[in-house]
Amino acid sequence: MNCIAQPNDIVHKDFHHIFYFLLFLMHIVGGGIVGCMIARKIKLINPSIKVTILEQEIDLGLHASRKNSAVMHSGLYYKSDSFKARFCKDGNQKLTQYCIENQIPHVQRGKFIVPTSEAQYKNLLKLEQQAIQNGVEVKLMDYSDAVKIEPQLKRYDYKYLYSPSTKVADSNLLMEQLHKELKQLGVNILTRHQVVNTKQNYIEINANGSIIKQDFDYLINSAGSFATQIAHKFGLGLNYKQHSVQGRYVRGRLNKDSPFTLIYPVPNLDNLLYLGVHTTTATDGTMKVGPSKQFQQDTEIKQQNLKNSNDQNSITQNTQLNDLQLQKDLFQEVSKITTYFDNVEFSEFQKHFKLTEPGYRAQIFDSQKNQLVYDFTFLEGEKSFHLLNLVSPGWTSAISIADYVVDKYLKI
Repeated sequence: MNCIAQPNDIVHKDFHHIFYFLLFLMHIVGGGIVGCMIARKIKLINPSIKVTILEQEIDLGLHASRKNSAVMHSGLYYKSDSFKARFCKDGNQKLTQYCIENQIPHVQRGKFIVPTSEAQYKNLLKLEQQAIQNGVEVKLMDYSDAVKIEPQLKRYDYKYLYSPSTKVADSNLLMEQLHKELKQLGVNILTRHQVVNTKQNYIEINANGSIIKQDFDYLINSAGSFATQIAHKFGLGLNYKQHSVQGRYVRGRLNKDSPFTLIYPVPNLDNLLYLGVHTTTATDGTMKVGPSKQFQQDTEIKQQNLKNSNDQNSITQNTQLNDLQLQKDLFQEVSKITTYFDNVEFSEFQKHFKLTEPGYRAQIFDSQKNQLVYDFTFLEGEKSFHLLNLVSPGWTSAISIADYVVDKYLKI
């Protein structure tokens, strides 16, 4: 069975009430924020289910769940009939509440999207309408009003789009709290456990170099950049190929105060997989600028297959760059952000900012349609459920995604 869930799908699958069995074995592959939130949801609803998280790294959430901008997006960009639109606004509110309840640092900073040309301004007005359709609060502001909120904005003759509900949080402390809570709930967390093969009723795992077998009654695949490989082992989503891409930021502090709000360019509306170089002022006041151009990290898809020019612009072939060349190219890329600030020179970034570790997006490519996949993708098997393409705003949407999977499909 290879059933692709749709955004408006509300059909429950009958699992013969097997989830009510006392010793039901639930395995979750991948210990990122989504997999952990699914485990949490299951145990809160039915503590008797034995939930095991299998994570191949030494700790939970070491990839995109920590190495991201830590922005709680408002949901203004996304097509109204998409999973992204459905989960982002709700996820923002639920993740905010989780931070409040668990005393995780978070700040409601808001976001400005700044147009610098007539063509960009026309796209900005389209973004405003999309936000309204999605039920997301936004405001068009003249410079005189915008600069009262963010004094460092550069003056342009166009209105600015302000999203007040955009927030930032401490992604590391969030994962540490979630890890602690899962242990308290009785979730079995196995790190350095990599799924290498699947059979009908058991999986084979590389556990610190030893191959072991574990039985399961149901498996949830939330393995991020490795989710496509796991789905293929179940014979699902064979048309999807992993297309992980790398993004890097610079991080530091300006001589003057960092801008309080997040500042974004107007994106290419035909390619919302990449929102452009932007600023994020973290909870500790440091500023991240990026991401850089993203480099293809997976040889499974050749560049010549990307016939869509917009895809080609956002993802290029991986090149072997030494650190100095990479740093030079990255700073050239992020220097674009000076377009939006008054009295901030490129030299300040070179002097005060340093490269962060790279982060990876779990992007997938549909070989049948010959294009990158825009939305979150869910595949349902006989005894498994697979979450693919959990790119941005996946971090923001994590709790809402968990609610959807457990309430609509697992029917606990």
